[in-house]
Amino acid sequence: MFAEDLWRSHGRQRVLRGVSLAAPPGTCLAILGPNGSGKSTLLQILGAALRPGRGRVRIFGEDPFASPAARGRIGLVGHEAMLYGGLSVIENLRLLAALYGLRDGHGRAGRICDLLGIDRPTTPVRRLSRGVQQRAALARALLHSPAVLLLDEPFTGLDPRGADDLRRILREFCRNDWASTWSCRGRLCGPGTAARRPRASSPGPSASIPARPRCSSPVACLPRVR
Repeated sequence: MFAEDLWRSHGRQRVLRGVSLAAPPGTCLAILGPNGSGKSTLLQILGAALRPGRGRVRIFGEDPFASPAARGRIGLVGHEAMLYGGLSVIENLRLLAALYGLRDGHGRAGRICDLLGIDRPTTPVRRLSRGVQQRAALARALLHSPAVLLLDEPFTGLDPRGADDLRRILREFCRNDWASTWSCRGRLCGPGTAARRPRASSPGPSASIPARPRCSSPVACLPRVR
């Protein structure tokens, strides 16, 4: 993933000013900053959900705003789960699998629910707790085996076990030579100081994960979509 000279305004308010970053395969980046510093806007642009006022984004050399194939290599988790509240988690995932044209979509949806510890997959999303909805959003983002994973404050709402699972997933994701970028602020980042403007950094000691079996996360267990 590569971004160069990104600018974006909301009305008269300048949100991003010439932001550039590069995340080669196998890279994990954390974008640090307080509320209102532009983290969500940056991730939405990187995920091709919002166009920049100026600048360019490339996913494996392709423009995601012009290439459906490039957009299909991105998994994005925002502040909302982006799931149908009246449908269950498993129904949402099976619907998305059909839209992606995934083989064995029903089986893949069930496996990723099991691997992410979603113990109520048949319950409507709107009736789930914030933490389980966050797990469901992660399942949605990982369902199609993206090569680039973008997460906006992904630890929000997760209990300690869920946070450990997510750190393991991120570490496994990068071990597979894919790239992940996530935003965080203050204590949600673990040790460190929040920046005035978004900045990217590599995961520090707080993100270190003990070795686990190869099939301990969805990234290791689910086959890559070709």
